[in-house]
Amino acid sequence: MGIQGIILAGGRSRRMGTNKALLPLDGRTVIEGILREMSKSCEHQVIVSSEQEIYRFAAVPVIPDLVQDGGPLAGLHAALLYSEQEWNLVCSCDQPFACHALFEVLLQAAEQADETVQAIIPLYKGRVQPLVAVYRKSSAGLLEQSLRLRQLRVMDWVRKLTVQYVHMEDIGLRPGLNPEQALFNMNTPEDYEAALRMAQEQR
Repeated sequence: MGIQGIILAGGRSRRMGTNKALLPLDGRTVIEGILREMSKSCEHQVIVSSEQEIYRFAAVPVIPDLVQDGGPLAGLHAALLYSEQEWNLVCSCDQPFACHALFEVLLQAAEQADETVQAIIPLYKGRVQPLVAVYRKSSAGLLEQSLRLRQLRVMDWVRKLTVQYVHMEDIGLRPGLNPEQALFNMNTPEDYEAALRMAQEQR
């Protein structure tokens, strides 16, 4: 099954105060860590950002949003239109510990999904995680509709899709997968400090 890897790095990081994708974590930048883990599952990766020059070091294509001021939905829209694959593994730079083991759980679910399923999304402790998920390219149609109507909440779009949720509490023990850490969301300087502590503890 061919998979396009998509890293969303177009956020303005207002709460962080600096570009979170470029913050150092465990000896590399956040985005380098995600790329490394994603490359184990995806032959092709793309970064979505209007700041193409600063990601040249990543040695993967960097594409801009096609719809301005559309938030994460605009980044996902650009990437799905760019993709030539049916299934697309998406990860935001808000998820610094997203890992190969997590990606494999989601991709295995996608491989087994019937043709009506448009998205595979993790659910952990009652929280839906739509920005580390797998989407069918065909979901771009409803995404484009949401952008046209300026309905920019990610969950509002997700509710229009046929979604298969992966209940992370139910998947059992997997080597290298700690759902609490893999789905850790980093948006503020306090979150970054917590991420640094977590990285130190796992060494």
